[in-house]
Amino acid sequence: MSFLNNLSIQSKLILFLLLVALLTGAPIAWIGHQSGKTALEKHVLSAMEGQRNIRHTQCLTMLEDTRKQVVNLSSAPGCINALLQFEKAFQALKQGGDYKLNAEQSQELDKFYRDTFLPKLASNSETPPIDEAFIPEDDVARYLQYHYIAKFPELEYPDGKHKTERCGDGSQYDEVHGRFHDNLSAFAASFGFEDVMLADLDGNLIYTVAKTVEFGTNLINGPYAETHLGELFRAGRRLRERDAYRFADFERFAPILNRPSAFIASPVYHDNRIAGVLILQFPINELARIVSGDFQWSNEGLGATGEVYLVGKDRTLRTRSRFIFESRKKSEETGDPKPFDNVMAQLREAGLPESVLKRIQRQGNALLALPVETEAVTQALAGHSGTGIYTDYRGKRVVGSYAPLDFEDSRWAVVAEMDEDEAYAPVWKFTREVVTVSAAIAVAIPLLGLLLSSLFLAPVRSLTSAAQSISRGEMGTQASVSTRDEFRDLADAFNEMSAGLKGKTEQLEMKVRENEELLLNILPAPAAAKLRGGDSVATQNFGDVTVLFAEIQGLSEYSSTQGEDRGLALLNDLVVAFDDAAEQIGVEKVKTSGATYLAVCGLSVQRPDHTSRVVEFSQELVRIVERINRDRGSRLRLQVGINAGPVTGGVVGRNKFIYDLWGETVTIARRLGVRDESQSAVRLTRAVRERIQEQYPLGEPRLTELPGRESIETWQLTTKSAEVS
Repeated sequence: MSFLNNLSIQSKLILFLLLVALLTGAPIAWIGHQSGKTALEKHVLSAMEGQRNIRHTQCLTMLEDTRKQVVNLSSAPGCINALLQFEKAFQALKQGGDYKLNAEQSQELDKFYRDTFLPKLASNSETPPIDEAFIPEDDVARYLQYHYIAKFPELEYPDGKHKTERCGDGSQYDEVHGRFHDNLSAFAASFGFEDVMLADLDGNLIYTVAKTVEFGTNLINGPYAETHLGELFRAGRRLRERDAYRFADFERFAPILNRPSAFIASPVYHDNRIAGVLILQFPINELARIVSGDFQWSNEGLGATGEVYLVGKDRTLRTRSRFIFESRKKSEETGDPKPFDNVMAQLREAGLPESVLKRIQRQGNALLALPVETEAVTQALAGHSGTGIYTDYRGKRVVGSYAPLDFEDSRWAVVAEMDEDEAYAPVWKFTREVVTVSAAIAVAIPLLGLLLSSLFLAPVRSLTSAAQSISRGEMGTQASVSTRDEFRDLADAFNEMSAGLKGKTEQLEMKVRENEELLLNILPAPAAAKLRGGDSVATQNFGDVTVLFAEIQGLSEYSSTQGEDRGLALLNDLVVAFDDAAEQIGVEKVKTSGATYLAVCGLSVQRPDHTSRVVEFSQELVRIVERINRDRGSRLRLQVGINAGPVTGGVVGRNKFIYDLWGETVTIARRLGVRDESQSAVRLTRAVRERIQEQYPLGEPRLTELPGRESIETWQLTTKSAEVS
């Protein structure tokens, strides 16, 4: 202590400030850094989990839609009739001796195989295909393949043969084909199916839309009996329920030149007996589009390195690899092979065999070619969900989230990933900022102490006298100072003043808390934070919320008959009930103006189901109005408009301010809610309808005119009346 007593005031001040900065600033900086880092890390992991959940839900919806399509089509009278007619015509070919190929036609079919099909198949195969394994021997199969495939060399194989409607051979089969082919082909095109196939109970593939070389063959003893297609047919033939189905996972299918394919099948029943099997070739491109966000990864919030993909039980990809897709596309657009070669080099460094790399290069994609032996895939295929940091199939460290995706007997792993460097860039940026600020403070404090000591040494006695005069009153806690310099007098004076200020400080703190609570009752938390930070407007853009605008009609008529006081009381009861419902459902009230009510969901608190909450809230508002009408004998109507999309929020006014929302989304909702209708109604935009899907009953769409803009298509929500208590 003698050392400190001998120091000058200036030296003591500098030393004191430096010690205070180190003893208080360092722990605060460390705690702040750890808290911020933890929050950012949770946000990164949550973002990946959100991406995974979205794609998981979308894939399940797509798979369920596919199941419904195959079951519904197999039960449709048109499909049943087509199967029966094709089976009859196929048997006629089989039994009739006039419908066999002559020598020239037979040579043309063999020539098609040797000059077209087999060379193309060889270009996408590891080993050369054997002729005898593919060229059919059955007379009917050869006859059909010649007349619908080989006879038309101008149609590209395998993607153009479906264009043949009639072959012109005069057969009963050709007549049946001409009647049904257009409708079945249109069905396949409408729903993205690669092929529609009909097989009789004997395993004969009596019809296909695509007209590839499995057409006409037998799925029990023919060349494709041991493929997934053959196995699927045999499983489908054993089904004994009309709405049953079976799914065959991806495999490389020789008839389409070893492209990946998957199939789904359902039995076709006629007169309470199974007549055959309907088989649809799975819409692979649609699945890839859904998982990749229409191949717009960056626009889907996945940055420059994020992707979502599916992996099958064989641990190969079921969808596109973003890096292979984008690099190949860039190389093709620029004519520079380096982008694609760089990705191939990364995969080679990750340990992929050359045979796999060559297959990827031949295919132009990684479907069924790229093995994914990561911890995420292992856990997902074992039925576990989770999020973490691990090494991906490129050998890169990634932040990923994974979960199993089960459909029928198949299980896929759905994985969402982003490179660790990109995902944690905000965390590392925050760390650098904390270190930089801490270093700046450590340098600034001694300089500040030097400046302050120079300023305060001369007037210290006058400051002590002023402090003593201000602090006359109740004495507070005493500060103990052992030094014999001017700070002793200053400390005594300040101790006296602090006692008097204690009560005022407590009152001030209480007032600050009251003001804070009042501010949060008026503004959303983000806007309140900006306002406290000095932003008088507190403008903020919100990328995706759902807005409700409601207008209470009939108040003027009620007030004119019952009196203005009762009208105002009725309006107050309505608004209070609306506010209670909003709080219960998780919707934020923005403002009430006269007989209008503006609310939003997804603003202060991000909610993935914000649209469903607002629709539920609108139904509750209608029920509240109906209940008020019954209790008060009023004839109020509620007109509600709901829209979803981006909005801008901010403070309007200075002394007496309000919080308001504006933007295209709000304008449309407002105009939908301002209508003169005879009864309460809730109208939704297309953006809302697409999000709620079939959760709520909707009326038929209609065009709604909006002043000053083009008409838009809207739907009226069928609301449930309030229960009579």
